[in-house]
Amino acid sequence: MRMFDADLARRVEKGFGIHTAFSTSALAAPIFAAASMRFSVKHSFYVGDTLLNLSEVLVRPESELIGWSLERLEADLGLRVVCHQVGACPDLNPDAHLELGPGDELLVMATLSSLERLNDLNNPAERSMQRVRLGRRRS
Repeated sequence: MRMFDADLARRVEKGFGIHTAFSTSALAAPIFAAASMRFSVKHSFYVGDTLLNLSEVLVRPESELIGWSLERLEADLGLRVVCHQVGACPDLNPDAHLELGPGDELLVMATLSSLERLNDLNNPAERSMQRVRLGRRRS
């Protein structure tokens, strides 16, 4: 059943014992939030109360992630690498010790805060420009 109101969705869920009821705005909100932050999110979903996102990442030539192992990436940023691809060869079970290089493509599952940190490390020039803009505003 399609629900347009979050409160109504909760009442229907409780009243009819339906364990999954969502309003369309609640389903769309995570994608809009991720899009506004310039992440290439392909899908968002909740696990309990935690919003997770599947996002595509292309390791840029100037990325600070170059040389990082997938193990370090997952541990330091609190995300999961679902797929690693170089060229036309996707790897759905990449070795944790594999080191990232320019042009590597990743599909990661992460929270928005983890995606933000990942984006900062992958785009150091953009992060520097944001700091310059923020510094000018304070002046």
